[in-house]
Amino acid sequence: MKTMRGNGKRDLREIKMKKDIWILLLCGILSGAIPAAGGGAAPPLRVASLSPALTELICHLGGEKMLVARSRACDRPASVGALPVVGDFGTPELERVVSARPDLLVTDTLQDEAVQTTLEDIGIEVLVLPLRSFADYRGAVAALGRRLGLRKAAEQELARVERTLQQYREAVPAERPRVLFLVWHDPLMVPGRQAFVTEFVALAGGRSISEERDCEYFQCSSEWILQRRPEVIIYPGNMGRRAGFVMPEWWKLLPAVQNGRFFRPEDESLFFRLSPRFPETLRELRRWLHPDDEKKQPGSLEKSRAAA
Repeated sequence: MKTMRGNGKRDLREIKMKKDIWILLLCGILSGAIPAAGGGAAPPLRVASLSPALTELICHLGGEKMLVARSRACDRPASVGALPVVGDFGTPELERVVSARPDLLVTDTLQDEAVQTTLEDIGIEVLVLPLRSFADYRGAVAALGRRLGLRKAAEQELARVERTLQQYREAVPAERPRVLFLVWHDPLMVPGRQAFVTEFVALAGGRSISEERDCEYFQCSSEWILQRRPEVIIYPGNMGRRAGFVMPEWWKLLPAVQNGRFFRPEDESLFFRLSPRFPETLRELRRWLHPDDEKKQPGSLEKSRAAA
């Protein structure tokens, strides 16, 4: 009975949501803000993005002019800051979305899956492209290339991904330091095997101490970390800058701190966003994990080849 009541409430919420949107659409058409269906040439595709990474990717592929709206989290390239905001990351604000008149809404996650049905019922296509791994990133590149008519740019990006990853795979050092990537400090949160940052660490020549858990992210204890004795610690820039954050005393027992090998990314989006800037992430990680191998940096090797 509880399940039925829960489903009933959800159905009522969806009905109300659809009713509100149809009212918004009708008002938009009557006011001229939303054009009614008619003849003539098809207008350019209008795209709204609720994913910072996908916004970057669309622009990287040459589709920035198609963007008509973004999420509050979409901040790169800087030029997208002029676009109207239609929600938060993965969470559309329906009235704002309708007002922006997109043909297509892209995101890598939706906090409320019922929203997709609601938007599609009123003619707004929704494309959900997960970004949890490099395999997902390749899929997103290919899908956007097809849907946005940017196939050539997508093919070039896929080739760049393969070339870059292959260079790092071939250059993985024999000795791989134990790495603690700390997503957050209170509570302690670390990435599991399914998190793309774990792939970053492995490609850069490290071994995440939390890769043993088959999940994206999980909470752990200070004792759990102490037992694994990380040799390198990486913690987000935002965490390090927050007022009141002080390095815990127990950190001083870790080899990473004792040897001065703890690093704070200034641009944390490089580590929490799987975007076209991923080579920058790999280069930064490689410098931290293997500072003596600067000449063997895959990025440096690629630049040398290009210059030749």
